[in-house]
Amino acid sequence: GLNAVDIYYPWNYHSEREGEYDFEGARDVDYLHRCIEDAGLYLIARPGPYICAEIDAGGLPGWLLAKKNVTLRCRNADGSPHYDPEFVKYTRQWFEQIVPRIAACKNLILFQVENEYNDLPYLKGPAGIVVNAARKIDPTLLNKFLGSDILRFVNFKALPRITGRQTGTQGEPLEYFHDLCAMARELGVRVPLFHNDIQSSSGRVTEVDFMAIDDYPLNMYSTDWRGKRHIFASTDVIEEGHAAFQRDEPVFIAEFQGGWFDFWGGPGYDALDKIFTTEFFDIHGKTALAQRATLLSWFMFAGGTSWGYLASPDVYTAYYPNSAVTEWGARSEKWYAIQYLARKILELCPDLLETEPDPRVRCGSRGVDCFARKAASGRRFVFLRNLTTEKQKARLNFSNGKFTLDPMSMTILAFGADGSLEQTVEPYESAPWDRLPSKSAQPPLPDLDAWTIAWGSPQLAAGFDDSGWAEIPDGGAMDMDSLGHHYGYVWYRGAYQGRIPRLRIDARHCFSVFLNGKLVGSRDNFKNRLGAGPDLAETFNVTLPASFHNDEENVLVILVESLGHHKDFEADARNPRGIVSLEVSDGTPVRWRWRGGLLPGERGLCPVLPRESFDAATKKSIVTLPHQWEPFEQGVGLYETVFDPGGALDPATDAVGLVITEAFSKANIYLNGALIGRFWQEMGPQHKFYLPWGILKPEGDNHLALCVWKRWTKGGLGRVRLEMF
Repeated sequence: GLNAVDIYYPWNYHSEREGEYDFEGARDVDYLHRCIEDAGLYLIARPGPYICAEIDAGGLPGWLLAKKNVTLRCRNADGSPHYDPEFVKYTRQWFEQIVPRIAACKNLILFQVENEYNDLPYLKGPAGIVVNAARKIDPTLLNKFLGSDILRFVNFKALPRITGRQTGTQGEPLEYFHDLCAMARELGVRVPLFHNDIQSSSGRVTEVDFMAIDDYPLNMYSTDWRGKRHIFASTDVIEEGHAAFQRDEPVFIAEFQGGWFDFWGGPGYDALDKIFTTEFFDIHGKTALAQRATLLSWFMFAGGTSWGYLASPDVYTAYYPNSAVTEWGARSEKWYAIQYLARKILELCPDLLETEPDPRVRCGSRGVDCFARKAASGRRFVFLRNLTTEKQKARLNFSNGKFTLDPMSMTILAFGADGSLEQTVEPYESAPWDRLPSKSAQPPLPDLDAWTIAWGSPQLAAGFDDSGWAEIPDGGAMDMDSLGHHYGYVWYRGAYQGRIPRLRIDARHCFSVFLNGKLVGSRDNFKNRLGAGPDLAETFNVTLPASFHNDEENVLVILVESLGHHKDFEADARNPRGIVSLEVSDGTPVRWRWRGGLLPGERGLCPVLPRESFDAATKKSIVTLPHQWEPFEQGVGLYETVFDPGGALDPATDAVGLVITEAFSKANIYLNGALIGRFWQEMGPQHKFYLPWGILKPEGDNHLALCVWKRWTKGGLGRVRLEMF
């Protein structure tokens, strides 16, 4: 029943270097557009320039982050607007590349500018201290508080009554948005322009044709929503907030909750599946219809993979994998729940599309929420919602019928102009639906039992020739953006004479320190795991043992991994990555050089390494998994194998995953040279990684490499296998 595809276009994915744009291969948006049109679907385009989407810097390119004089998104650090012609100039360069490709699509129906721009409550002073302290203790505390039933009642029901309901006020006129809209029109867009706000009442962007809203009632992670009477309070005020602006346009929910993302160290998507049930989707969808929403876009409807270094720090490789359409392209139970509702909507059309609230309709039960709407034809649509954990009975003041509602359910009653009940839309669980047949037998998969290892850290040795590495001037900035390497890993190599007792270092997010080839220690500087606001970073004292020093020149190597730039939800995309500060305790001069990439030749947001990069590794030894490193073996080790599916798999119906039981302690996963996943033993929770077709070959040799980083006393790789989804 759905008829459109909503697409984000990440600026950073297409422009990894200033002035260079790539629309070839996996970045071929023209091919993507043809596929959408061939499928008979409309296109909703969202090219930013900022898109959020839990990707690095919300889609802003790293080279732009490095221009510290540019005000990103024309927004100050406190969230207030600040027009910057320099940022608009670079945005025009991006729009000139992407917008004509979008505007040429015959099936384009909507075009979004920017993303969730309206002011956020940037907390300063004591409030900010409390919030940041809570983030340090538990990254989910703030979300649990904001999503609590009592706060939802106060925020969306009690306060509006006290303050006079929705205000309908807007922020100051935004020249930035005026320019974005003008650019879109100039470059050929002829469909309505919209922007998605994150709150429905005030401070909304009004420079667009359609004011859209995002609606995420449930962001409490492992907290059950059942039995919470005000869980949909934000949805219940959407129409009222929209009407306050007195604009003749549809109620448009641009991001309608299709799940929630998990984070490093989170409960895992299987746990979230127990929260985002078909009951939730059924009730949420019907609640939106009761708010006169006629444009609904589920986010995410199709799950995906944050391959390479695409992700912001708050997410790992799998992204909404258990959505209605899973990461691997299958239909989940959510698909059928949404399809059921979509089909029922079509049965109630066209009258349901043009209705007004009908306040005369009353319901005689305190445990039931009642919403009524009336069409010009005289038909009534009554929405009865039971958010209690017990059955409820309801009687309407204009009908003799009695209606029983199961716990946690919602029903739509369609009455004719004469008051007769014409149709009942029951909860999804009680409805029949058709499923696609499942495969009776799984195809055989090759065993991954022939492995080699090559030691990938020759730079740890004192005699390594680092003359090809870039030099860092004495006192120069060492953070990644200042160095011009914006994503993934950086190796820092420092040479000095004499002995250094201690280092004082702030490096983000994860790092190891080696002295003359020996591991001194590793740290994780990753307190704020939700990827919004300050990093809450620490500065560590690292003691360099005297026994590790040589009498001659000593070599200090620091490997730092960035988990990505924050997604700029709180004007935080420029939080520095790599080595932010480094002090030598006795002031000994150190000559520093650096090289980007965990492996030589690795560069960019989504690196793809040629086979030669792996073949050039040091001498390879045959190993059997599980494999454990000797205590003296340090740094990173490159495990490799080759497998051939033998043509037994059908890319149209089969999906293959890679299961890593354990790796100590981090690993990058490369399939045929492409970085497709990042593994973290201590944090998790992901152990199974989707191998996407197009990178995975159904027949012939597939090269698989796992670059394992030993960060503690234990190093090695556990069992690894292929497994069907």
